[in-house]
Amino acid sequence: MPPSLLTGFGMFILANSLVASISVVMCSGVLLRQQLLLISVTVPACLLLKIVLCSKFGIAGPIWATAIAYGIFYVLPGSFIIRKKLSVPVAH
Repeated sequence: MPPSLLTGFGMFILANSLVASISVVMCSGVLLRQQLLLISVTVPACLLLKIVLCSKFGIAGPIWATAIAYGIFYVLPGSFIIRKKLSVPVAH
């Protein structure tokens, strides 16, 4: 098995665990619309990246495309949305 494929699976597992954690928090009523927006952008980006990376990198392309798309279009914005919407002021 190529090292790029194994590394891609590792990155996918990391991205998937972050997506799962963010999804649990965003399933609250307040953030559900933002979650729908994020996933509606992530899925087409993922599909497009899979087409591009599969033709360039072969078998490792689709797994890397999934990890990259979910990282850029779901994990990063989702983290910022959660931090902004659910921030609790620190008591001194």
